[in-house]
Amino acid sequence: MIGRDIKIKMVRTPVPPGHQKDRCPTRVRNLFTINSALFRGDTSVVLYNWDHIPENEIHNIPLADQKIREQHASNFPVLTNTSKGPDPSGVYKADSLRDIESPSWEGLEFKFVKVLAEGGHGYVSLWDVTFDDGSTRRVVIKKGKKDSASFDHAKEASFHLRYDGAEHTTQVIKLDHESAAIRKAMKKENPTAANNFKEDRCWDAAKLKCVVFEYAPYGDVSGLMRNMATTKQKFPNSVLWGILECYALGLATVAYTPVLHRSITFEHLFREAEQNNQADTFLENFESNHNPTHDIHLDMEYRNILVGQEQSHKDRPAFKLHDLGAFSEIMSEYWDE
Repeated sequence: MIGRDIKIKMVRTPVPPGHQKDRCPTRVRNLFTINSALFRGDTSVVLYNWDHIPENEIHNIPLADQKIREQHASNFPVLTNTSKGPDPSGVYKADSLRDIESPSWEGLEFKFVKVLAEGGHGYVSLWDVTFDDGSTRRVVIKKGKKDSASFDHAKEASFHLRYDGAEHTTQVIKLDHESAAIRKAMKKENPTAANNFKEDRCWDAAKLKCVVFEYAPYGDVSGLMRNMATTKQKFPNSVLWGILECYALGLATVAYTPVLHRSITFEHLFREAEQNNQADTFLENFESNHNPTHDIHLDMEYRNILVGQEQSHKDRPAFKLHDLGAFSEIMSEYWDE
């Protein structure tokens, strides 16, 4: 199949006379959509009010006479980071073992894996957590340094929780809630299971001045780019496009999710609108319908964007905004002053 023969699904939309100045004309929208689809290697496309590509527009489609190169990306391997570890003296490992692994916690058993990174005011370590039912979860714990009072764990956790459930921001993991849910399920299945529960200290990340995050197996963008260059791997165009979408959805979910009902994210609503061919209308009306807070993240350097996994990203990694809080602002609070 060549580009001009791409399969078209037509969606009829009303076209206002003359078009509003801030709206993209249907012709321009359709051409961008076709060219983007061919760049990605898609074999079908959704167009507004076109059931075919007009012959006089073919010259605006550079790939019209080229074979569509369908691109299937396989899952990315977990690439090894060969750089020197951030804890050569072992001081952060010792701190982690003393404060987290050594104590006995109710429904949780922590196993230290390694220190991942060090910052000016804190460090990040990798852990395997085992629950009462034998299941395990790998998590990342960010903890303030003993000699620094500048790491505001509460602010960082609160900002990440503003986007609870989002796919494109790293999620805070509430281990105490997960442990309680597992115990409840175990008792429902077997009422005598409680006899084996140990009543130890209740896990409270805030008291330890730390934050527990989901684990992003591919590290940060800096490490991923370095490893891709070293191993001479290449991203297919479809994956590059997906990365662009991740960045856009990350910024959008930070700006818009806080005003939505709990457990609903901007990404979820946008995906629904997309499936119903209502994405443009959804985006045009969102501001007037929801009065968003316009949260922003002012530290989007490549070490603060992590690369993880999501079920909705079957053929590519999910890029997630991280380290929110210290350089985050709620812009609507300034505009209301």
